[in-house]
Amino acid sequence: MNPTNTRNEIEERVEAGRERAASRIRDVADTLREKTHSTQDRVVEIADRAADRMTQAADYMSTHDFRAMCRDAEGFLRKYPTQSVAAALVLGILAGKALRHREA
Repeated sequence: MNPTNTRNEIEERVEAGRERAASRIRDVADTLREKTHSTQDRVVEIADRAADRMTQAADYMSTHDFRAMCRDAEGFLRKYPTQSVAAALVLGILAGKALRHREA
């Protein structure tokens, strides 16, 4: 066996391995970029939807007096009693945690 040939073979294998590794790293980087962009898009979409709901709530509050809002709330409670109780429970738990957190 010729030491020069063996060395060349080793260098060729190392070079091929290096190229495969670089290609795989690029593939992972591209996948990461794609996932990051889709996550960012999703966050932007959620924030945009939340802003739309907040605008709707502000519009409702500015166009309805207190009595009208109470009537609407009562109608909602009658129409969706189970969801209303569940929402009240969740809000109560969150308020309790917030108050405990402020005291600590």
